[in-house]
Amino acid sequence: MNSLSQSPTHELISDTAQHGDVQINIQGIQKRFGSFLALDDIFIDVQRGEFLTLLGPSGSGKTTLLMILAGFSTPSAGRLTRAGQDLTQRPAEKRNFGMVFQGYALFPHMSVADNVAFPLRIRGVAAANRRQRVKHMLETVGLSEHAHKKPHTLSGGQQQRVALARALVFEPEMLLLDEPFSALDKNLRGQLQEEMKRIHQEMGTTFVFVTHDQSEALALSSRIAIFNKGRLAQLDTPERLYNRPHDRFVAEFLGRMNLLPLSHPKRSGQRVSGQFEGTLLTANNLRHIPHNNLMLGIRPEQLSIALSYKEAASNGGNCLMATLQERTYQGHSFDLTLSTPQGHVLTTSVTNSHPAARATPGTPLWLYWPVDAGIVIEA
Repeated sequence: MNSLSQSPTHELISDTAQHGDVQINIQGIQKRFGSFLALDDIFIDVQRGEFLTLLGPSGSGKTTLLMILAGFSTPSAGRLTRAGQDLTQRPAEKRNFGMVFQGYALFPHMSVADNVAFPLRIRGVAAANRRQRVKHMLETVGLSEHAHKKPHTLSGGQQQRVALARALVFEPEMLLLDEPFSALDKNLRGQLQEEMKRIHQEMGTTFVFVTHDQSEALALSSRIAIFNKGRLAQLDTPERLYNRPHDRFVAEFLGRMNLLPLSHPKRSGQRVSGQFEGTLLTANNLRHIPHNNLMLGIRPEQLSIALSYKEAASNGGNCLMATLQERTYQGHSFDLTLSTPQGHVLTTSVTNSHPAARATPGTPLWLYWPVDAGIVIEA
């Protein structure tokens, strides 16, 4: 059996070296609450102008890191630097960062315009300049006609836009956003995501955005940092994270992934082959994973369905038999849940016109996919 060579340590975080204009260096940040380690040795270089999303389940440490960036919390170890200057102990009000909270935090007695103007007023910006900048920001977020209204008369989405305008009006070096869409319904979230993306592109301000919503992170981000139990699991572009997850947690957290354990793996160049329930399967070994506790990962959309072995095998690549357990109607498609002879569950989808869409539970089907569509990850 060929050995699987050791990967460089830095590959555990990111396959892409970032050589842009670094705005903030997050260096070895730790945060303890008593005996609980909320953040463990976090290193991230925040690039100027990027949309960086901190993504992870509840309690993974992403909001804790955002509060440290904002200056509302002090790390137990490590430091933040900007252009070589230490920011770790600098008060929040002296960092020139904007902040958008989950609950908007608008002043109910003030009009929309006065809410947006507030950061300028406390900074002593002249009234004429204030009015001009507020007018421009309300135009940017599409609320010009609501300038005179009180926050309680606005919808949740409009209130969130006011909070965004207020956080950007004083031209902060960085905008920090703590799950700003969490209270909104699905359709409104989608609309505001598009607005957020447009505003980021127009203004060029660095955005650091916290969410637990995977689709939101994929849609908005230039890079995503995935957190798990206080540690940084992986940091990369959305495309590379989705297509090249480093471990099982990242693979299953970011979208759906079918995982098949491989026994007796053998490496040949950039590929690994192994046995799964007596069938030889092959996948890309993009990271040269060093040990033998391996799984083949394949996204549901990469799987094709055939009604016969002959049809599946004629396409080359990997081929596997599974029994249909359940099909769920999704309007434009059916989601299929299948089980292999030894009980491993796989999922995929087919269009309404596909023959498998009419199959009944218990029907044997054949799954096939190109070798290059699958990847090897740590189990």
